[in-house]
Amino acid sequence: MDESGFLFLGTSVQEVGMNRLREARVLKRITQFRLRLETGINPSKISLGENGLVEFSEDEKQKLAKALNVPVEEIFPDPETSTEKLVSNTGRT
Repeated sequence: MDESGFLFLGTSVQEVGMNRLREARVLKRITQFRLRLETGINPSKISLGENGLVEFSEDEKQKLAKALNVPVEEIFPDPETSTEKLVSNTGRT
């Protein structure tokens, strides 16, 4: 938490997106290998992406969203409009 009273849940909107990717994949019970079969993206890159260590191209984001049957914005939030980066210590954004 910083002096403003906000608890930072991640260091970037990118990390929020990567966590959403993992959450969507796990909720749908899809392995990284299966995502590879459906998207052509190497499971190692998927793992690195889920951990915020690499970024996906726009084409890869589209393929991942399609394979998970979710809108791209659901797993890769727009950094310009996302408010999920921080949460107040009172539980309000």
